[in-house]
Amino acid sequence: MRKIFFRQFNILVLMMVAFIIFSNKCHCQNVMYYNHPKDGFYIEESKDRQIVIRHYIKEVRINKKSIDGCDGDVIGINNMTLPSEAGTPNLPASSRYITIPKDCSNFDFEIYYNDSTIFSDIDILPASPLKLDTESDEITVYKDSSIYKNDIFYPDKLLEISKPVSIRGLDLILLSVTPFRYNPVKHQLKVYHDISIKLHFNNGKNYCLEDRFRSREWDNILKNMILNYNIIDEYDYDKRNNLRAKGLLKGCDYLIITADDEEMISYADTLRRFREEQGIATEVINIDDIGNHPDSIRQFLKNIYDNYDIVPSAVLILGDYPAGSGIGVTTFAMDDHPGGMQYEPYLTDNRLTDFNNDGLPEIAVARMPAADGNEAAGMIYKVINYERHPYDDASYYDSPVTAMGYEESRWFQLCSEVVNGFFSGIGKHPRRINAIHSGTPSDVWSTGQNTETVVQYFGPEGCGYIPSTMAHLEDWNGSSQDITNAIQEGTFIIQHRDHGTFKTWGEPYYSTDLIRQLDNERLTFVMSANCMTGDFGFGYGDDDCFAERFMRSEHGAVAVIGASQASYSYVNDTYVWGFYDNLWNGFLPDYGNEQSDFQRPAFANVAGKYYLNQSSWPYNHSFKRITYQLFHYFGDAYFQLFSEKPKYLTVSHNDSIPYGVYSTAIKADHEAGIALSVDGNLIATARGTGDYNTVVFTAQPAGSVIKVTVTKQNHYRHESYIHVMEDPYSDIQDSNNTSIFPNPADNNITVKGNFEDIKITNSMGQTIFHCTINDNSLTIDCSQWADGIYILLARQTDGKIISKKFIIQ
Repeated sequence: MRKIFFRQFNILVLMMVAFIIFSNKCHCQNVMYYNHPKDGFYIEESKDRQIVIRHYIKEVRINKKSIDGCDGDVIGINNMTLPSEAGTPNLPASSRYITIPKDCSNFDFEIYYNDSTIFSDIDILPASPLKLDTESDEITVYKDSSIYKNDIFYPDKLLEISKPVSIRGLDLILLSVTPFRYNPVKHQLKVYHDISIKLHFNNGKNYCLEDRFRSREWDNILKNMILNYNIIDEYDYDKRNNLRAKGLLKGCDYLIITADDEEMISYADTLRRFREEQGIATEVINIDDIGNHPDSIRQFLKNIYDNYDIVPSAVLILGDYPAGSGIGVTTFAMDDHPGGMQYEPYLTDNRLTDFNNDGLPEIAVARMPAADGNEAAGMIYKVINYERHPYDDASYYDSPVTAMGYEESRWFQLCSEVVNGFFSGIGKHPRRINAIHSGTPSDVWSTGQNTETVVQYFGPEGCGYIPSTMAHLEDWNGSSQDITNAIQEGTFIIQHRDHGTFKTWGEPYYSTDLIRQLDNERLTFVMSANCMTGDFGFGYGDDDCFAERFMRSEHGAVAVIGASQASYSYVNDTYVWGFYDNLWNGFLPDYGNEQSDFQRPAFANVAGKYYLNQSSWPYNHSFKRITYQLFHYFGDAYFQLFSEKPKYLTVSHNDSIPYGVYSTAIKADHEAGIALSVDGNLIATARGTGDYNTVVFTAQPAGSVIKVTVTKQNHYRHESYIHVMEDPYSDIQDSNNTSIFPNPADNNITVKGNFEDIKITNSMGQTIFHCTINDNSLTIDCSQWADGIYILLARQTDGKIISKKFIIQ
């Protein structure tokens, strides 16, 4: 059912609220301001079976522009939008995911046009075709005659709703509003600056996100991309980890698929232990147990996705793409590139975890392209050393690098400078390394379509990351040596945006040969937002691709993002901005407000793709889809990017616990992750509160050593140990006849013996009394203690520890 209501309608004929000289390419602006509380979507009402969504426009800009010899108008609103479909009027669309009741297949909607405006004498330019980064920078436009010659308003409907799709067990729809309608014959533009949308769900179950799909990383992605995620309940991740440790749940958070090689399997287990000890349930499987064919791998993962108690958040492929008789792990070689056969086949790991065939992954995928055990060791120990011993030089974190090649019709310069400006805004001092690919830089950011919208969103009247023109950029002499110097001097991240080949960056130029010459000790993370630099099927041995060379070089990168073939301008820039919003929530201030616990680029890669998907949906689907397929993350999926000089955690706990105790009290910083493990196997997780927190686990055998690992973003990893003592209820190692009386006790107990330190714990392992003494006798007030069994741990003057049980009743 569809209902449409008009509440108010204002008519203005070419109302010029402001006139601004913009540039020689975009001559002037009409600016209309509306008195609304915010831009875009917000939820006005949310019930079990109904949701009411409001969409506002606070400001509309109508710019005069000339493209490909065609003069006309372009529309700008404060929303990051891609161009429409080529040939159609280029009208901005806003889109967001909405969660709906589980298995809902029938819903109605009503749309209310609360307030609108008509502009006359408007000639909207058509959207120009999106181009590959490898194509010429010439902008062409054409008008779809089926639209431009009809005396009707386009589009015929302002609201588009997708079919329901399931992502990680959550049922979603994409809702898109085009708050404009244009009549190309009458040259009239209707602006609907206040719209209400009421959705009513007629069937389906309650809003439900199955426990087995829950994870901190994916919940963070979903919370930011879904408008009404707040209706989903919070989840106890630690309880599930503890059930898995008891063998009651099947599955893991992190699955490592390794090539069939004994050394690589051994190093995969090293990484497994490192992550398991951190609290990330991790398992390793040999590709031989799956079948080294992409369909076999995808089916294996889909079976886990459909049936396991815990669905992995991420999969790591440890192995290169197999060439000839070489070992490795295969993937899909696709032949559906929109650019045609010259870009086919291209490799994609993305499809391995795209289970609903929408082009987007349901499990994050990472690859360490190791050709043998030595390379696997190098890549894995890079990560372990980076996280165990993060660099303590403040300048390393203060000087991120943005490098780009100017090209007039592209967004290369915008993509790079937006990131640079964001870093400046959070107090860093980013380094620019800029060069010219083609053309002569002026004050115009770009002649590409929708540039005005991007500048409006990220510029002085929006986020404030960039100025309104490019006049502040004066140094265009960036070089390979500048990139080398920046890496050698130390930087936690380097982003490059220009053209690329399998072995090089365009402008400023860099190559695999130059990567080999690096000798820095402080590794960087590389975001290569260029074509082809991540084609892990290119070449063999030393003749590898750009991303692989950064990974294989001892002094290269700890992780890399790169595309496996030619990608499309504008869509890949949009993906990049979504990527950064996951690492630094607030980068896109209107797109969720949930900051991830850790800055993990592998999950940011996923988040960037989902952000791109909802940007100006449903337009440019094929160009977006190829972007999802091409951009790969190389490195450990749970790699934690340090973005600030690390701080020390404050952690406190008992050094030992008696055998039979199934809990212990641990104090750690607020929101720090606490993990207990034995012999590299996770037994419990908890969350730091800033105070003592009781961590419950399965009682461990006497003689066990429990490893305590505490982690938090931009903090040093803490590792310490708790020893499980033998015979907790008998006197051991007692050469001094320590005694407790009375036992059972009531109000006081007296302890006698030759000791220097006393701890008393309850049956939960919590320390309730601790002191150091210089006497042979101590009386303790226990009148406020609960009835039960208590353990005395006394350190004798010879360093030995004795344990005695006593009872309060």
